[in-house]
Amino acid sequence: MMKVCVLRIERFDLAIIATLAVLLSGIVATVAAGDRAGIGITDYAPRDLANTRTSLHITFNEPMDTTSAEAALMIDPATPGKITWTGNQLIFTPNVAWLPENSYTITVKAGAQSQAGRSLLSDLRWSFGVDAPKVVYLAPASQENNRVPDLWLVPPGAPDQARQITHEPLGVVNFAPSPDGSSIAYAANMRGGTTDLFLLIVATGETRRLTQCIEAICQAPDWNPDGVRIAYERIELNKNLPSVDAGAARTWIVNVRDLSTAPLFSESQLLGTLPHWSPDGSKIVMYDRNLGATVIFDVTTGERQQLDNYGGDTGEYRFDPSGTWLAYPRLIGIGQLFTTEMWMADFRDKSTHSLSGPDGTPVEDYTPAWNPADGKLAVSRRYLDGSGPTTRQVYIIDPNTDGATPLFVEDGFHHTAIHWSPTGDQLVMMRRPADNSDVAPDIWVYDQRTDKLTELVKDAYLPQWIP
Repeated sequence: MMKVCVLRIERFDLAIIATLAVLLSGIVATVAAGDRAGIGITDYAPRDLANTRTSLHITFNEPMDTTSAEAALMIDPATPGKITWTGNQLIFTPNVAWLPENSYTITVKAGAQSQAGRSLLSDLRWSFGVDAPKVVYLAPASQENNRVPDLWLVPPGAPDQARQITHEPLGVVNFAPSPDGSSIAYAANMRGGTTDLFLLIVATGETRRLTQCIEAICQAPDWNPDGVRIAYERIELNKNLPSVDAGAARTWIVNVRDLSTAPLFSESQLLGTLPHWSPDGSKIVMYDRNLGATVIFDVTTGERQQLDNYGGDTGEYRFDPSGTWLAYPRLIGIGQLFTTEMWMADFRDKSTHSLSGPDGTPVEDYTPAWNPADGKLAVSRRYLDGSGPTTRQVYIIDPNTDGATPLFVEDGFHHTAIHWSPTGDQLVMMRRPADNSDVAPDIWVYDQRTDKLTELVKDAYLPQWIP
């Protein structure tokens, strides 16, 4: 009996030892293999179809050696851009628009390493196409029969496919598409005379409220390039506020993720209407009616630059795509005549000069629009002395030479609210007869490739592009 018992224990022990030996050898083999275990990519986008401004997202399953991972990223055709990281996710944002006529192939080469020294064992490769940009606008412009304006969307090549994308009972005031075109921030009228901001998801039509502006008008949204923060103007309607507050417009910021919102400046005397972000998100330009000046505020350093320009409260100021220049309007007198010239601030040396021609040139310039492809500036210009078109036509200004040439001339019509497409080959605008201000404006598109001006939508206004 004793011998049998001992034999069973010895066999059991041997089995345990054998099992432990197998486990130990596996652990040793794994450690010895090191990076041969490999890393993985858990997600990537876009998969099939992108907007012209969509960012690439590649998510790894562990923290990466960023230099190694970035070197492994290949884009064909080659496209310049900026790489940022959020945790294990690589984000590539193109400097220029993806071209709708191209198919892009993305490759993450094998060998990209993690911080632990493991490598991507095989290439990841996929391709996507690019959807052509569309035009978003407000309609109707005439607002007859108690109709209120809402947002509409239309492909430039298919005017018959225009569709309404908001249904606000009291109408939409103004709006701004997000940098990647996936959503639109818009201001809608509310009961009691207030206005609030909303967010529309373009793909689904879902809307959600961004602000709760009690006794205030919150409008004129403008997106930070990060796609998270929106600058807007808030006008207080409470008559019991101090005189410095009531009716004054200030710049506020709202975060679309958590809906937190706060004024840009803590000082109540600092005003700011119709704010716009710089291309890198480091500055905000706005108009301060107290100062009678356009103010450029650096959100990283707190530095303020002031450009005296009474009459700049139209918000007609825009940064160029590189953030080097700012085009802005300036009210000047020519004899007994007052007009609005287009000026440019150069951030390299903080200088300013007129873009409207030699001193005394009797022109009126509005609606600056920088071409993202060639960096030139389009303006809506008319001549006040008959030496050029007396109706508003689109002129192109080279910021390096200040030379101006007409893009086209259509006598008898005004062309305003101009915006370049993300690819820089089409210009959308409002157009209306010069001899009848009661006629509702229409929306037209000029195609630089064909030198053709085409009507897109009737009875509509304030067009912009969805990337």
